[in-house]
Amino acid sequence: MIYSYALCFSALTLQIWLLILITFFQNFIIAYMIVSWLCWVPNLLVAYFITARFAKSIHSRNV
Repeated sequence: MIYSYALCFSALTLQIWLLILITFFQNFIIAYMIVSWLCWVPNLLVAYFITARFAKSIHSRNV
């Protein structure tokens, strides 16, 4: 469920990053090529670290 939320949230992340990068690069095509990866990869990394920490805490309680 956390990964699903991270991927759904990438639509909002895309909008935020696109505004920032268009302002920075002054070129929509370059900004969109970067944003196409930047909108979902960091979200998945955050979801991974959240689930890894949760799994670690569950494992430490059972030992």
